[in-house]
Formats: sequence, C-alpha cells, structure tokens
Amino acid sequence: SCAAWGSDCLESNEFIYGKYGRGWHLDRTRFDTMLASAAVTRGSRLFTNTHVVDTHQTGSGWRLTLRQGGDHSMIIDATFVIDATGRRAAFAARLGMKKQRVDHLLGAFVFLRGPETEDSYSMVEAAADGWWYSALLPGTGMGAAWMSDADLMKQQQVKTPAHWFARLQQSAHTRRRVSSAEPLTQPVLQAAGSQQLEQVTGDHWLAVGDAAATFDPLSSLGIFKALRTGILASYAVRDFLTGDRSGLDKYRLILEREFAEYLMTRAEFYGQERRWASAPFWRRRHEGEHAEMAK
Repeated sequence: SCAAWGSDCLESNEFIYGKYGRGWHLDRTRFDTMLASAAVTRGSRLFTNTHVVDTHQTGSGWRLTLRQGGDHSMIIDATFVIDATGRRAAFAARLGMKKQRVDHLLGAFVFLRGPETEDSYSMVEAAADGWWYSALLPGTGMGAAWMSDADLMKQQQVKTPAHWFARLQQSAHTRRRVSSAEPLTQPVLQAAGSQQLEQVTGDHWLAVGDAAATFDPLSSLGIFKALRTGILASYAVRDFLTGDRSGLDKYRLILEREFAEYLMTRAEFYGQERRWASAPFWRRRHEGEHAEMAK
C-alpha cells in the first residue's frame, strides 16, 4: 500500500517490512463463492436470491419465513440464527436493535477500465474535506473512491460524474494514477461509516462481521474482521447448543473490547493528518466524535 497522509509526499508500505508477509487484493466474487462452496461441501444448505420476510420466536429458537426469487416462500425452524447481513444487520433490525454510529462516512465509487500498469498498490490520499482511495480490480479494471461525510458529500454533489471528476482533478497522486483510465460507471454512493450494533447477541441469535460492527475502510480490516468474528461466533454457538450460554457473553465482551480498541486506533491515524485541522471533516475526527455516539 502507499499513502499521502500527513504530507504531500507519497510514502510506500512494503510488505517485506511487515511481520505477516505479503498482503492480498482479493477477487471478492471468487473468494465468496469459494467460501460458500466449502460450506456446502461440509453439509450446509445454501439458498441464493433469498431473504427473510418474517421472524417468530419459538420456545426452541426461531421460525423464519423466507422468500426465494419471486413469490416462492418457505419456512425454516432454527435453533440459532447468525445475522451475517452486513451493515444492514437485517435480522437484528427486525428485533429492534439500534446501531450506534460514530460517523457518517460515505464513499463515492467509480469503476474504470485500465490503465495498464504493474502498479498493484492500494493508494490513499488525504484531501481538505475527505480522502481518496484507489486500487486495481481483477482483470484490467480499477476502482477509485472519494470518501467524505454524508452532509459534506451532499454539498459536493459528487453523485454526478462531472462533479466527481472535478474533485478528482484537485488531487495530486490519484489524478495522475487514473488519468488514462476510462470510467465504466456513474459514481455509486456506499455507506462506509463506523458503527456498532447496540446488542450483538440475544436469545438464540448473534451478529457477525459488519452486522455486529463496521470499521472505517482506512483500516483495511473488513474481511479480516468478518472471518475472525465468524470463527469466534462458531465457538459461542457450539457452546450454546451444548447447554453453555457463557460463550455468548464472552463473544459480546470480545467484540466490545475490540471495537473500543479500534476507535483508539482510528483516532490515532486520523490524528496524523493535521494539514486541514480546521476543516469540518478533520475537525470532527480530531475532536473525538466517538465520545457521544448517536443512535
């Protein structure tokens, strides 16, 4: 990876200096397909194009009404439910669980064709009211995203290609990197803020991955966190199914501690950028906005 963060200079972070070795750019479609296939091979039943339309708690767990495709519905009785629906936390939301939001970071993503390059770095570049992210995609493509807060993004009108590229021209390193690339999409807005589910476990259920908590993309911890919480959840559920409910409490405490540690690390990294300390985007992060999380 490389970053212009805290200065105009682009600094590289070479894998050879890291104790974990080389990093990876994942082809998410292939990776997710591999995981699903592995689960099926080990006995799981996979329903695609399916969502929950109703939940009902029973004495032994949950009765779920699922809709697959158009009008086809099915009912499943589950002893335990794991909410792995990403930042929507769809199952937990049905139970009335609230999300404690730290910020309202948004990403305006554009996918591009080319340029042909051997530069495989992911790049971050700070700016006065946000930051840029860019990285190669599988094949010959590249993704670039402008990251800023929702209210600032609205003022910037970066949902239109003209405004997005006008803002891109104000950058230095990112502009040069994508100068010969051809845009393939309109800017797509995606929520990227940090948040934590107010309750990550409950009666016969728990949340994992982004459903439990979401981290700032700056951390590059999303996939790692998803895999780690999935593993921890498996231990908690196994204990629960054998009559030991203490695993759920342990799981909750681990996630709460890790989110608190994440907030401190997040503050540290945003604190390294002081060139625009009075600008709203940076001031919010320097003033410790996580002290009062809005539900």
